[in-house]
Amino acid sequence: MQELSTRKSLLMIERTAILFVFSMFSALATAQLENQLSTSQSGYSLETLAEPIFGSAEVVVETMKLNNWLNANYETLEPDQFKGLR
Repeated sequence: MQELSTRKSLLMIERTAILFVFSMFSALATAQLENQLSTSQSGYSLETLAEPIFGSAEVVVETMKLNNWLNANYETLEPDQFKGLR
C-alpha cells in the first residue's frame, strides 16, 4: 500500500515537472516569436500574397510527390546527394 502511494506521488511530481518545462518552453517560444514579428525586415509582411505563384493545392501535390519519391529512393542516394536534400 505504501509503495502505491509513493508511486502516485512520484507520478504527480513527474507530471508537475513536465508541465513546468512545457510552460517554460512555450513561454520562451512565444516571446521569441513576438520578438521576430516586431523586428521583421522592412519590405516584408505577414499578410497573404495577393497573387501567389503556386496555389495551395499545387503545393500539396508537389510536396506529396517529393515525399513519395524520397520514401521510394532515399536508400539509393549517395551521401553527398542526401545531404543536399535536407
